[in-house]
Amino acid sequence: MARNNDIRVDIDGDASGLQRALNQSQRSLDTFARNTSGTLSSSAESIAGAFGRMSTGIGGVISVAGLAATSVGALVLKANDMVRELNQLSKQSGLSVEQLQRLQKAFRETGFDAEKFGDINQDTLDKLADAYRNGGGISDDIKSVGLDPKKYTKFLNDTQGGVKAVIQMFYDLRDAGASVADQKFLLESVASDASKLTGVLNESANANEAWLKISKESVDVTDEQAKQYAEFDKNLNTLTQTGKTYLFEALNQIVVATNNFVDVMSKKPDSTEFFDTYITKANALHKLLNSFGILNLVDPLTQSLIDGEEERRKNNKAPVLNNTLPLGAATVQLDEKGGYVDPAKEQAERDKKLKEEQRKQEQAAAKAKTLQEKAARDRLTAQSALDKAIADMTIDSNARQLVEFDRQQKALVDVINKSATTLGLSKTQLQKLLSDQLASGAAKRLDMVNQMIGYQDPNKSLKDTNALLASGGLNSTQKDFLADQQNQRINGGNPFTYDNTDKLQKDNTDAMNAELAQNDLLLKGHEDYEKRKAEITAKYNAQAIDISNQNAQAQLGKVRTSS
Repeated sequence: MARNNDIRVDIDGDASGLQRALNQSQRSLDTFARNTSGTLSSSAESIAGAFGRMSTGIGGVISVAGLAATSVGALVLKANDMVRELNQLSKQSGLSVEQLQRLQKAFRETGFDAEKFGDINQDTLDKLADAYRNGGGISDDIKSVGLDPKKYTKFLNDTQGGVKAVIQMFYDLRDAGASVADQKFLLESVASDASKLTGVLNESANANEAWLKISKESVDVTDEQAKQYAEFDKNLNTLTQTGKTYLFEALNQIVVATNNFVDVMSKKPDSTEFFDTYITKANALHKLLNSFGILNLVDPLTQSLIDGEEERRKNNKAPVLNNTLPLGAATVQLDEKGGYVDPAKEQAERDKKLKEEQRKQEQAAAKAKTLQEKAARDRLTAQSALDKAIADMTIDSNARQLVEFDRQQKALVDVINKSATTLGLSKTQLQKLLSDQLASGAAKRLDMVNQMIGYQDPNKSLKDTNALLASGGLNSTQKDFLADQQNQRINGGNPFTYDNTDKLQKDNTDAMNAELAQNDLLLKGHEDYEKRKAEITAKYNAQAIDISNQNAQAQLGKVRTSS
């Protein structure tokens, strides 16, 4: 089989520093050769050209090897790092690798990562276990919102019971009609940030439906694959430790030869010994790489020329050379840490730390807010209980009734304030509600006291009528009626100033028409129809005559009485 020694290598990367050093070295050789004569001059040109090709080839081989190692190693190790993290979270939290991924995808809208669900699961189990062993704690919080703590003891023997308990608590609270504030209070009490799950949980009717949706989420790494990666990670660690010795021993010869070559390149070319040493070390490095099958840059003829020139120098046949090399030592600048630093990776690490600090601050703020809200509720509950106790301790029945009334009014004010905050009412709206409540409470308390002493306001009916008129809820007919009632109260005893004949005549006519309409409905078409109609008409006509004379007779009687 023919061997192709011409290999083209395309390198994507910044090797400018190394290339400049190599080019500088080659220019030094060319300058040095031009200042000499004879056989050494022609040999030096051949050697310089060969070494230039060798230098370029070394850079190519190193770059290609680096790219290959980076591509394969980064892919495998990155995947292993990701799965290692999931395995660690699984062992720490009790949630399986698949369950962690499904939870993260199901609640993707919350922005939670897998670690957050591990924290929620572990925190909830810890608090439930503590309440089960010692009492109090989270069990008191569960009771305070109307739930039974015993219902959640079944989750204590489930490694995934923490998350299951949180989800079940939410639906129990919602089914019981608990307020949003109570839902947030309890869920934050069992695990920090657990209340942020409610937005997604509200989309399901119950816990079973929620878990069904979670189970349908896909996973990137199965539990079985996670086990295989765990075994791989273990073997990789073993291989890394046991393989270092073999690797270092095998490459030690190359490391020594490379160090010798770089040492020459870093020295100042101020003597003829520089050239001799330069060629010797470069040739030794190339021959060593060729013996390992790593690199072969020159043909056998060129290699024999290089070896022959090196042998001639050993026999002290080299002419005296002018010390006129103008260039300084070739150097390769390394990163201050001794290797390549990925700026994107460092920034990602800084962002991760910043995010973690922000998360801890948010958790601390949420916890403090939850404790403040709970303390406020506890104060209100304690004050309400104290007020009730004071009312119950009052011996006198009337006094006890007044104390209980005042307590209820105070509770009503608290309800108005709390509701206004929840609904986001303005200060003006809240002040109006409180003013109305204050006026209402004062009126009711006055009525209560009046009833206790047997007092009744003689003008209560009139005041109630005025309040009804002020409300604007009466029509014109009703207002006319009240106006006539008032006129009758004021002038009813004086027939000269009060005459309601027209109203009475209208009422009489309306009554007659209503009777005639009923007669049409009952007897029309019967032989008694006309008879009944005549009777109705006669009756109401007679009443009309009496009504028309009523006021005149009253006036006459008034005159007689006066005389």
